[in-house]
Amino acid sequence: MVGWFHKVSNSAWHRISSLNAQESFELSVIVLLHGYLRTALRDEFFTPFEKLCDPRAPDSLLRGSFGPLLRETQKLWPVDRELKERLIDELELGFLTSSIGKKIGAIRIEIFNAEAMIEGIGCLALAEINSRLGRDKPTVLSETGYSEDPDKCMVQVILSWMRLTGLQSARFARAFLD
Repeated sequence: MVGWFHKVSNSAWHRISSLNAQESFELSVIVLLHGYLRTALRDEFFTPFEKLCDPRAPDSLLRGSFGPLLRETQKLWPVDRELKERLIDELELGFLTSSIGKKIGAIRIEIFNAEAMIEGIGCLALAEINSRLGRDKPTVLSETGYSEDPDKCMVQVILSWMRLTGLQSARFARAFLD
């Protein structure tokens, strides 16, 4: 009776628990990569940006070619949590969209192809983002507006960051592109 109740009351979990070992492994890889990716993007891209916003940045940087840009970014200090999450969201969606069709390292994948893995990670990312922002769409990476071409996508992410931060200086875009 409990098995039937569990099957009816939580059908998604029942379907997941009945996957074979390889399917379970690949599904767990999708979930794991989603968490890892967001952390890696925060550490590699957002944290250095946040340091540029800190008014305690060394004076030597303010006198260099980045000086005018640093003075602009310091207006964002302290970077509030909502803006931080939105900037990381844009990085994550751009990275995932431009990764569609690319090989995923040395992970042994038999059930899902690389594109399905990226789409799965993208669906998890979008579900989290949409829940936090109280919206229903987009639900798949192709609806985000980002290009699958990495160069075009990078420009789109930079423009998105400029819109979100209010930093409209060409120096901002050049700092990322150089």
